[in-house]
Amino acid sequence: MEKVRDEEVLIGVTDVLKLMSISKNTLLKLSKEDETFPRSIQLIEGKEIGSGFNGTKRWVKSELKDWLESKRT
Repeated sequence: MEKVRDEEVLIGVTDVLKLMSISKNTLLKLSKEDETFPRSIQLIEGKEIGSGFNGTKRWVKSELKDWLESKRT
């Protein structure tokens, strides 16, 4: 079986929170207020509920890693 490269991996909210060591509220704030933060991909159309994530949003893992690295410099 072929290994999936990082730039091809889509991750959900739980994995984003773990990767970045942030809370759901911080993720929501970054998504809404920071134009440099990687945009999520909406897999299924639907309205946002509760905290703003309905379980169908995914982020490209490599984009998040690149964004984090850009904040280190």
